[in-house]
Amino acid sequence: MIHHSPTHRYARLAGLVLFAAACSDNGAPAQSNGVETFANPPELSPDADGVYRLEYGPRPVTLDGARYCMRTYNGLVPGPTIRVRAGANRRVRIDLHNGFTRVDGREVSGMEGHEAPTCHDFNLTNLHFHGGHVRPDLAAADPTAPCTGDGCGPDGRFYGDNVLLTVAQGRSARYRWDLDEDGTHHEGTDWYHPHTHGSTAIQVVNGVAGALIVEGPLDAEPAVAATRERVMVINEIPLHHETAMPLREGDACNENNLSIDNFLSVTEGMPMLVNGRVKPRLITAPGQVERWRMVYAGTPDEMAMKLYVGSDANCTSYNPLRLVQMVQYARDGITMPHY
Repeated sequence: MIHHSPTHRYARLAGLVLFAAACSDNGAPAQSNGVETFANPPELSPDADGVYRLEYGPRPVTLDGARYCMRTYNGLVPGPTIRVRAGANRRVRIDLHNGFTRVDGREVSGMEGHEAPTCHDFNLTNLHFHGGHVRPDLAAADPTAPCTGDGCGPDGRFYGDNVLLTVAQGRSARYRWDLDEDGTHHEGTDWYHPHTHGSTAIQVVNGVAGALIVEGPLDAEPAVAATRERVMVINEIPLHHETAMPLREGDACNENNLSIDNFLSVTEGMPMLVNGRVKPRLITAPGQVERWRMVYAGTPDEMAMKLYVGSDANCTSYNPLRLVQMVQYARDGITMPHY
């Protein structure tokens, strides 16, 4: 919500299913001292060879004041942001490694009882560029820069956005997404996540997803470039469900004691996390224009966003009749035509 004061504004986001308040973490003392707790996800930098490296595996993560053993990308919930600058003939190289070592076979019931149960390995994975307009199978062959080593596709080619590829335990996959192969790729806020059928939900529910930002001409517009940018990756993680098991003091995190291993435990009563925080607090100076890049990386619901005027600086209440208007100029990674 928004609270107008002489020096700051305080924001609260309302979701379709439940609320994510931009104030303080659950259990934290009231914050009247103007401390912002919101932070953008870390950005992933490519290595010396221009490759973004993602490690899928179990890591300890502190969420809402407790330690959990989560499936993660690079030990983070959500995963790091990948940002592709404006340019021409852009190629995004990503190496994905599956750090799990054992099979985690589960029987998954049919959707609402309408289909027969099927068996899936929750530790199988792959990578999907959600919103990307790139080849869906293999990247174009390039004899001058062939794929070499473990994780390559046939004939020395990199994988494209191949959602049918399976990356088994201990194995890797080398991806190359040629953004501008069929003309300049549109700018926008996209995201990446696993897409192995049968294990996608459990991995996304753990926070295995991240923002993928493609920049373009719109980002160079002076009015846009001057705004403060916030990246919000929103997850629904069943931290408070009876099946969730936080790590005890001294417990190590490994694939044998994962804390969240039931994707059906996501309900309306679960907390909604923004960049891994429950109710992060955003502070905006009067008159400041902000650009909010929002990725809803939850399952299985959709979510609407609203901004309200608050009654105090600690977001203890808000007036549902005082709705703050926001300008939406992009959706699903596409800038709207009138912008």
